[in-house]
Amino acid sequence: MEEHMANDHTSSIPGELPNPSARGMGSFRTGTGLLLVPGIFSLILLFSVDIITTEMIIALGGSELNRLMAGVVAYPVAHLALKGIVLVYVTGVCMWAEKKITQSGVAAMAIIVAFYVVVALHNMSVLHVMMMTGA
Repeated sequence: MEEHMANDHTSSIPGELPNPSARGMGSFRTGTGLLLVPGIFSLILLFSVDIITTEMIIALGGSELNRLMAGVVAYPVAHLALKGIVLVYVTGVCMWAEKKITQSGVAAMAIIVAFYVVVALHNMSVLHVMMMTGA
């Protein structure tokens, strides 16, 4: 089996480049896995915006609408810790997926970043309305 896996990235023709979409580490060898790095930094920024805006909304008298997160956001350190755990988990899953199928981890990261952009925009719009109404 190890011999078969070792041959996934090699060519039987001398001088021919390996297939970058082959199973395993192909995408990291060709550099496409590095596209996860901007996604990771984007998630760090978006998680920070989510935490800060959520704390501001609660301080102004608002509440967390997500029932699963309501108990967590009551404790800012727990909120920060949970976002950190989610970041590590998402990064690990996307890296694993990228190793298995080229561009799959990048696509998953893009979808997750897009979701958190919506979350951040929603929180900012709630803050805007609260400040305009004097809440």
